[in-house]
Amino acid sequence: MDKYIGLMSGTSMDAIDAVMVSFEAATPRLLAHHSLSLDEQLRSELTSLQQPGNDELNRMARLDIKMAQLFSEATMGLLKEA
Repeated sequence: MDKYIGLMSGTSMDAIDAVMVSFEAATPRLLAHHSLSLDEQLRSELTSLQQPGNDELNRMARLDIKMAQLFSEATMGLLKEA
């Protein structure tokens, strides 16, 4: 059976949501789900990128790396749930 993982963090930036689904049948089937909350400090830093400021590219790059690490953590949590 083929399994697919979907990851997202919505505009509320409250969490990273992860799902594992199967498209084997006519209707997709949810196999597992996991949510990883984002702390207030990170949410504040992400929100600050919406306005012009000092050192934007460096701040964005650091936050991009942090988010990649958290997406990885969310994936590992999902795999444990599955």
